[in-house]
Parts: sequence; structure tokens; C-alpha cells
Amino acid sequence: MTPAIIVGLLVVLLAVALVLDIWWADTASVELERTSESAALAAGRALVSDDLLKDDPKTANQRRLQRARREAVRMAEKNQVAGQPIRLDPHSPRDIRFGRFVHDADTGRNVFVKSPEQPTSVAVTAHRNRQNGNPVARLLRGITGRAGGELSRTTEVTADNHVVGLQPFAGVNAPLWPLAIADVAIAGDGGSLLDSWGGQIERRKGRDEFSWDEQHRRVVHRPDGIPEMVLRCGERGGASKPTNVKLVDLGNALQPLALDRQMQRGVTAADLKAFRGELRFDGPPLKLNAFNDLPISIRRRLSDQVGRCRIVLLFSSFTPSNRNGLCRIRSGRLVACRVMAVRSQRDGSCEIVIQPGTLVTRTAVLADPSLSAEQRGRFRNRYIYKLQVTH
Repeated sequence: MTPAIIVGLLVVLLAVALVLDIWWADTASVELERTSESAALAAGRALVSDDLLKDDPKTANQRRLQRARREAVRMAEKNQVAGQPIRLDPHSPRDIRFGRFVHDADTGRNVFVKSPEQPTSVAVTAHRNRQNGNPVARLLRGITGRAGGELSRTTEVTADNHVVGLQPFAGVNAPLWPLAIADVAIAGDGGSLLDSWGGQIERRKGRDEFSWDEQHRRVVHRPDGIPEMVLRCGERGGASKPTNVKLVDLGNALQPLALDRQMQRGVTAADLKAFRGELRFDGPPLKLNAFNDLPISIRRRLSDQVGRCRIVLLFSSFTPSNRNGLCRIRSGRLVACRVMAVRSQRDGSCEIVIQPGTLVTRTAVLADPSLSAEQRGRFRNRYIYKLQVTH
């Protein structure tokens, strides 16, 4: 009887060991997948930087790749798999690969093509194997007879900037200021032309006085290769004068408390109820109510948010209304910018220096992937991106 009991206990122990071993390996696999995904997302976010807007693409691209590698390594080390941190080799193409997702006409699918030149995608492979001297130790290796297991997980992330609009959702506001900036030159006093986004930023006619120090999170008074634009606000009580920046009614009715909330926290889905919860720019230009100038409270709020990158609208034309300061604008696209300086003038007017920036947001609405490359190309936005796990 005793030998039978011993054999039975041995069978039970082996079964338990097998179950625990499978559970241990499955848990490690889930942890490894989570690690590779978080590292790839961190690297993808680092690829989207203001370096994309600079005039030295080769040098700027190298900085982007170095930053992305560092972020992937840093994020992987924060995660543990089976009780041990994951260490990526930043110089190994086996661990971190850069490239682009391109459409394969034969299969109808997007495929990852490795390329270090202006990449928009990154693939991170996290390993726990014998090759790196760190296999996953088996929980009951003495019973199962297997000392360690090998695991490997790859996650590919793409930064997509084919943006057709913004759609905030529960708990996530769109990082959008209720501001619209002139896309084309606006006539000012005495026949002068006020700065425009198209001229100062996209045709690079603006001055270059400031830079954003990403490491220390501050604005520095030195050039960085990205042009700037000056927003000119009128004198106190001078809202009837043309300005190149407008305050926009995005569900705020141009009321001070609602405007201040949107300046601080962004725009909610409830704010966009009149637009069915989203702002879309893949159709005719939007016609929006606006105010011709920025009140003192908004100027102060912008002073408080120097360095912060946010999305704004561009307007191509405006029509004054009969009411003092109110107007109607036509807006056809979105951009992202950061405030570099706010300068109050003696006459009560104000100059706000802005610089284009790059921004990643989950609220970005991407163009339909079924569109042709040429059709999707019309919606490419240099300033706004959305990160997606593509594999």
C-alpha cells in the first residue's frame, strides 16, 4: 500500500509542478509583452519631437534615434519579467529597429520596412533567453528537469500624422486651446501686414530667437533652427482692430469661465456637442464664431503656460459682425505650437511669441486607411501625431 501512495503523491506533485510551470511561463510571457509594448511606445513618442521641424534633417534625425533608443532602454528597465528587469541593447538592431510601415499592394496589408532615414515606426524586441544569459528560470526546475525557458516578444509602434480631426472621449480631453491663428497675412494698421502662420512658419520667414529645452522643460533665449511668429493683440478696448489671433467659440459661448477651463484642461466631448463630439477637417472649412482679440485673462493664462505645446486652429478669413469685437472665421486645419514669450506693451497691447511644436494625442482622428497613399497624403500634419501599436 505504501509504495502505491508514494507513486500517487509523486504523480500529483509532477502534475502540480507542470501546472505551476505553465502558469509561471504564461505570466512571464504576459509581462514580457507588456514590457516590449511600453518600451516601443516610449521610443515611438521620442521619435515625435521638435527636431522634425528643424532645417538640418540629418543631424536632427540622429538626435531622434538616440533619444528613442534611450527611452526604450529606460522604459524596459522599469519593467520586470519573472522578477528580473529587461535590459535592451540600444546599439543592437535585434533589440531596437527603426523603419516605416508601407502598404503592400499584393497582400493589401501594411508591412514594416527597416530604415533609419526619417523613421515613423519602431520595433522593440524584449528577450529573456540563453543568448543574453538571462532565461526565465523555471519555478520547479528540480522536479520538471528544465532549468530555464526562452521568451521573446516584439512590439511595433507607428507615429501616424495623417490627421483629419480631433475627438475627445471620456476622461481624455483634446489638448486644444480655443484659439485660431491667421494662416495668411492679415491687413493691420496703416496698410501693414500682420504675421501669418503660412509666411512666418511654413515659409520660414519668422525670426529665430528662442528654443525649447526638452531636458529641463524650459524656454531658452537662443536660436534652435525653428522660426517663430508674433501674435499681436490689440489695445485695451480696441477689439475692433484686426488681429492675427482670435478667441474661438468651441462650445464655450466665449464665456470667461468656460474659456479659462479650456485653456487649462483642453476641450471635452461635451464642449463639441454642436459638432457631434468631434472637430473634422476632411470636409469644407468650418465656420466658427470668434472674438477679434484676446482678453487680459487669456493673455495671463498664456503667460502661465509658456513652454506648453497645444493644438490651435488656423483661419483663412474672417468676417466682422455688427457686434463689437465679434466675428466669423473660416478654419480649415489644425497645427500645434508652444508659447515662447508674452510681452505686454505700454499701450495695453500684447505680443505673444509662438513656435511650432510636435504633439502626440490619443484624441487625433486619423484618415481612413482604405484611402490611397495620395489621398491620405493630403491630410499629413507636420505637428500632430497619434501613436498606434501596429503589431
